Amino acid sequence: MSEVKKEEEKEAPFTIDEQGQVHCKWPGCSSIFPGDPSGMKAWANHWAAHTKRGMKEEAEGLTPKELSILVGVKERYDEDRKKAVLKTIDQILSDINQIFEVYVPPLDCKIRYGRMRVDEFMALKDLSEEDYIRQALFLMWRKGDESVTLEKIKQFTLEEIRQIYFYIVENTPFLFRATGTESSSEPQKSKPSS
Repeated sequence: MSEVKKEEEKEAPFTIDEQGQVHCKWPGCSSIFPGDPSGMKAWANHWAAHTKRGMKEEAEGLTPKELSILVGVKERYDEDRKKAVLKTIDQILSDINQIFEVYVPPLDCKIRYGRMRVDEFMALKDLSEEDYIRQALFLMWRKGDESVTLEKIKQFTLEEIRQIYFYIVENTPFLFRATGTESSSEPQKSKPSS
């Protein structure tokens, strides 16, 4: 069996429509479940029943971890949707370049930084962990402080770099700007710079 054929068979066993409802993709099944957590659990049980009956040779049900992720994504989406406000394009564009401040306890100071862009992340993603953290910290910190250079960043120990990076990541509402990446479930702790 070709690799392309295997990839096609491994697609998600469900679809989610515009109303957030889960549609079972089992051949011949037309069951629809609400997109809330209880509906997702009902769908998972429904899918497990399909796979248990052996109606498909290579049925791939969701693991508890995958189900948990799916439910978590849906819950965050619903929470964010309820809190979302209508914005003009000018407001969105000003948010993209927003500078944040975060308190870094190991340094006992605040620093200013900007979010990483997706293209910046993609340029770094194949680096070693150590190089990635240094480069990512440089890119974000430089946006809020023009005096930051890669040479200055290299003067910190790797542990100090990790700690600074940790406080930025933990306190940024979306690490990447202008993307739909997951946000922290905690309230925003970093403050936009005035």
